[in-house]
Amino acid sequence: MKEELSCSFCGRKKSETKILIAGIDAHICDQCIEQAHGILVEELSDSELESVAQEMTLRKPQEIKSFLDMINWVNMMRYSLGLLVCQIKFQIISLYGDRYSNLEESLINI
Repeated sequence: MKEELSCSFCGRKKSETKILIAGIDAHICDQCIEQAHGILVEELSDSELESVAQEMTLRKPQEIKSFLDMINWVNMMRYSLGLLVCQIKFQIISLYGDRYSNLEESLINI
């Protein structure tokens, strides 16, 4: 028998709600969302609410793509720099052999 989903906040069963939104490890019902919204409106100042609203603005697909492209570029640069460091380290080890550990300590202390 399949277990009926329920709101992780109030415990209402899915059948008792208009909508039950699923997250990774939790669910939230429409009534808890309304209550959370009400708390935000009461607790935050107008400027804070405006800031929250701006953060929640839906982005256009092109804006999302640009952001993801930038993250991808940063990750590629990190990967490239990591490879470069490995190559330099390999060259130093091949040139200096056993003296590498002394060299590494000297470079760290600079």
